[in-house]
Order: sequence, then C-alpha cells, then structure tokens
Amino acid sequence: MIDTTDDPIEALQMAIKREEAAHQFYMKHAQLFKNEATRRMFEALANEEIKHKERLQQELDDHYLTEM
Repeated sequence: MIDTTDDPIEALQMAIKREEAAHQFYMKHAQLFKNEATRRMFEALANEEIKHKERLQQELDDHYLTEM
C-alpha cells in the first residue's frame, strides 16, 4: 500500500506496475470469453489501463526523472 512516507518515484513506479498487471488481467479475461460483447468490454478495460500507465509514466518523466 502507498502511504505518505513513500518516495514519490517509488509510488509512481508501483502504480505503473499495477496498471500493467491490470492490463494483463483484462486481456487474459478477454481471451476467455466467446461472447464478442464481453470480450470487447475486457479489451476496452485493458486499453484504459494502458492509458493510465502512460499518464503515470508521463508524470514520472516530467516531474521526477528530468535530466540535470
């Protein structure tokens, strides 16, 4: 769990890993269903996780991993 004592970089990295895991979870479940609507729903959820990951990565890049 993330709390106020965590390093912001570590917290963002942890969140990125969780988004990746969620993406994999949804993609795995999309493959399990024959129903096209259900499959598309899981694929859409997986795509949202990629957007979240990209947003977190951008935050990390812009505010914490800048070149000196």
